Amino acid sequence: MREKITVIFAGIVLAMLLPVGITMVMTGVMKEGTELSNHYESGKTIMVDAVGEAKTLDLETFLVQVLAAQISPDSEMESLKAQAVIARTTLRKQMADMTTIDSASLGMTYLTEAECKRQWGEKRYYTYLKRLQDAVIATMGQTITYDGELIDALYHAVSMGNTISAMEAYGKEIPYLQSVACSGDVESASYMQVQTFTWDEMKIVLNTLAEDGKLNGFSLEACEQAALAERIVVTEATEQGYVKSVTIGGIVVAAEDFMVAAGLQSHIFYVEIIGEQIRVICLGKGHGLGLSQYTANKMAVAGSNYEEILTYFYPGAVVTP
Repeated sequence: MREKITVIFAGIVLAMLLPVGITMVMTGVMKEGTELSNHYESGKTIMVDAVGEAKTLDLETFLVQVLAAQISPDSEMESLKAQAVIARTTLRKQMADMTTIDSASLGMTYLTEAECKRQWGEKRYYTYLKRLQDAVIATMGQTITYDGELIDALYHAVSMGNTISAMEAYGKEIPYLQSVACSGDVESASYMQVQTFTWDEMKIVLNTLAEDGKLNGFSLEACEQAALAERIVVTEATEQGYVKSVTIGGIVVAAEDFMVAAGLQSHIFYVEIIGEQIRVICLGKGHGLGLSQYTANKMAVAGSNYEEILTYFYPGAVVTP
């Protein structure tokens, strides 16, 4: 009788554990903390702060955490692979001949395991983690080069309908940073941002700029004597609308500084006055240089592989093993 009860109990436990086991097999993740170092060692390591404790990760393992911060894990796999090569190129270019580096000196955002779980949710964590790991493993060691040198692998979320060339943005020619068509980007929910400010709200922006030392010589009183339309004016922009500077109360401010202070999502914007309000309209999301993640994902949906995506956005560059 006791043996029969034991058998029945074992059967119940097995039935309870079977769905969990099937899920783990299907996701390819059997335990927390799977590391790519089991598959590959790059010879380069990154020191990270893991919950107050220093931890050293192989570059390829760290790359998964970088990808988590750069792209949505449910993007198309070929788009994830393209982003993995971009991130690896940036990492290797920054490290150059160094074999180890502190993550704080890289200037690259990455997500910890806890941050990933908060952002994705516990249920999707292992599925999403495996997708990012698969993208890194599939492109292991690959970078983007031009004439044998690692490129500045710039990327952004959504373009204004075409990417911006280095000549337009920087005033200098970079062969692999040319303008390419991204007409589908206008379909993105992030394509347009409209920010409306009252003058009191805009004064908060101006105070931020002043505190950061960006408005030396600025006089709020003198600024307010001018008509509202004359207080903030785009004074330098390219033919396609890539803003380089804004004049605020007679003080010239770099567009990048104004963008950050005002919470704008793009370098391509214009300012208009609607009644007593200041409206700023941005097109695209990000600086507009290099790869557009939205179009890259659409290309992947249409059947392009990650190498085709990368060579489209970085003309003349090649994916190097």
